[in-house]
Amino acid sequence: MANYMTDIPFPATVLPAKIPSAAIPPATILVVEDDPFYQKLLKLICQSHGHRVLIAASAGQALEHFARHTPDLVLLDIMLPDSPGWQVCDDLLSKTFLPIIFLSSLGGTENIVRGLDAGAVDYVTKPFSQNELMERVEAALRWYRPSPEAAKKTYYDDGYLTIDLEGQQVCVRGKPVKLSTTEYQLLAYLFENAGHVCTHLGLLRAVWGAAYQEPVHYIHNYIRYLRQRIEPDPQQPQYLVSVRGRGYSFRKRE
Repeated sequence: MANYMTDIPFPATVLPAKIPSAAIPPATILVVEDDPFYQKLLKLICQSHGHRVLIAASAGQALEHFARHTPDLVLLDIMLPDSPGWQVCDDLLSKTFLPIIFLSSLGGTENIVRGLDAGAVDYVTKPFSQNELMERVEAALRWYRPSPEAAKKTYYDDGYLTIDLEGQQVCVRGKPVKLSTTEYQLLAYLFENAGHVCTHLGLLRAVWGAAYQEPVHYIHNYIRYLRQRIEPDPQQPQYLVSVRGRGYSFRKRE
């Protein structure tokens, strides 16, 4: 059998021992792939890094898995038997935001750009390097998966800015700040995911709805409004930080 990876022959003894990753907690990864070879290979690779793996051989199975489980990340092939991966990506992101990495034999700038425009956070072509793939997977998990600790937080007070999600109130220097519903929802979503990047598409879907297709500058305007209301210096933001080419992140003050 031909080698499909650049650094691991298969079916030799691939990844015989579990390789722990101290920086990344175990995640649930949904692999959407109809090729049995890649199904087995990707399962071995991900499990060797301590992650749980769900296998879907079609778009329909992927949506069934998604309905029953809560994957932290999706590895998605494009050429599936019942629906193209582009459509699966759109279907999944219409339900919630989660990092999706396209994994396909379709190379070329046009396909990669199309994948990223569809909302994926990365695009890996076959054949691939095991090490590079897992670096990309764990980078996506690190950037886009909120930690359990962050998910539980509903209150923040650093002496200047106070955010109380349960009381639905935002204060600056102890004085309530008047925010529109959209501004509040945007700030709340960024705060709930503090320390992680929220992509432009993820923000659009989370705040405005899954079908919303306004240009990215629509988000830029709302971020600008929020900075004017909560930042000590809106021109040098400390809380609502831009992550170039990715989106925005809420940064807590030390």
